[in-house]
Amino acid sequence: MLIIKSERNMRESELRLVASDYFSNVKASLLRETIQSLINGQNEMKKEVEAHKKAREELFIEKNRAESATHLKDKFVSLVAHDLRSPFTSILGILAMVLKDKSEPVSGKHRQMIERVLNSGESLVKIIENILDVSKLQSGEIVPQRMFFILNEIVGNVLEKHLPMAEEKGVTIMNDVPVTNRIYADPDLLAEVLSNLINNAIKFSNEGCVVRIFSSAENASTIIVSDTGIGISDEQKSKIFNSEIRVTSKGTAGEIGTGLGLSFCKDIIKAHKGEINVESVEGSGTIFFIELPEVVPRAILYSQRGELGELYEKLMVEHGILVEESDNLQHALEISLTDEEFHLAIIDADTKGGFDFVRRLKISPKFADNPIILLSSDESGDAIEEARACGIRTFVKKPMSKEEFRAKIRKIFP
Repeated sequence: MLIIKSERNMRESELRLVASDYFSNVKASLLRETIQSLINGQNEMKKEVEAHKKAREELFIEKNRAESATHLKDKFVSLVAHDLRSPFTSILGILAMVLKDKSEPVSGKHRQMIERVLNSGESLVKIIENILDVSKLQSGEIVPQRMFFILNEIVGNVLEKHLPMAEEKGVTIMNDVPVTNRIYADPDLLAEVLSNLINNAIKFSNEGCVVRIFSSAENASTIIVSDTGIGISDEQKSKIFNSEIRVTSKGTAGEIGTGLGLSFCKDIIKAHKGEINVESVEGSGTIFFIELPEVVPRAILYSQRGELGELYEKLMVEHGILVEESDNLQHALEISLTDEEFHLAIIDADTKGGFDFVRRLKISPKFADNPIILLSSDESGDAIEEARACGIRTFVKKPMSKEEFRAKIRKIFP
């Protein structure tokens, strides 16, 4: 029995050894296959990464080539336009002199011919000027010089310029912008936009039509130009702001446009971080919406605690200005370095660290071009000299009357 049991144990041991070897071989084989699969996967992944990297490099190269080509094209167009403007302007000037020469007047037939040449030449000069303006905006050469101003006044000037054209066509133009609306923009560039929109509105209006400029009731910085003219087709609406596509049509009296004005308008409004949109139904007029960021004037008041500082703050708040007040240099510097945009600093030089604060503001890129009003009770003239050395041009001796202070503020924030 012992012998049989011993033999059985030996056979079981042998079987276990064989099974162990078999499973070890299977495990080793599976492990080898797994490792090889991982290696193959890594190689494939590496190839894909290299392919993506190569594709990105090629895309980057092509992008640079395209940008370089666009830059060269814009530069070439700008140079050509610039070189064309001067001789054309000279030619038009000479022709205008010929028409005005009373000592040797031209005949009626020749006068008509010269007037046609002048009209065509002026249209061509407008195209050249638009090309130059668009080129400057796209290259970043034109940077809006924003300030606060009363919109009604700018609109009035624009409409006055277009009044003869409107009267000739029997079109009524209306300025319905409230006289109290104050906006923050570049007045010259905004006037260009409004002038373009008004010109187009009159151009595409018939006798008896009305062109109107007004502001949104909800937001004073939204300017609306509407007309009751012939309207714009859906196809044209999708293209009129695209500088790559020249969209131009004759006006109701056969007027010829450049087809570049609205893309220029869009670039100007975009430079202001705003938007311009259009709504129109063919045969029922057109409405353009200019949406500019609504900006509330903000000022830093650095002065001693007391009645005078409180008075300055009260007068500014009454004028719709948000005021940050401080009499501590470190605190005032912290205020000036926040993300908030400030448009004015009023600094009392008699306050400790007043001139230090002025100097710090003048070297700050964020505040360097903003107006600074410096107040001082110093009668010796030393404060004035120090103010000039700091680059300050608005120096006021204390005490300052309420009306004088209000006048200074209204000059900056009408």
